[in-house]
Amino acid sequence: MSLVASFAALAQSKVLVDCDVDAADLYLLLEPQIKEENEVITGIVDDDPEKAVLDYIKGTLSVGENICDH
Repeated sequence: MSLVASFAALAQSKVLVDCDVDAADLYLLLEPQIKEENEVITGIVDDDPEKAVLDYIKGTLSVGENICDH
């Protein structure tokens, strides 16, 4: 992670995403300024994306268990 943090610190304009599911801690080194946050939903049971979006809007979206296979 220190190599990634070093390169990130040198970049002028950047968007970084720390996708480490066990310990997303890149923010500890970089002290980022958060400009926007988005809700992410995982484990959607339905195979139809349009129906999933409509169900989410209606508040009836069914989600399964979030399973990590690593």
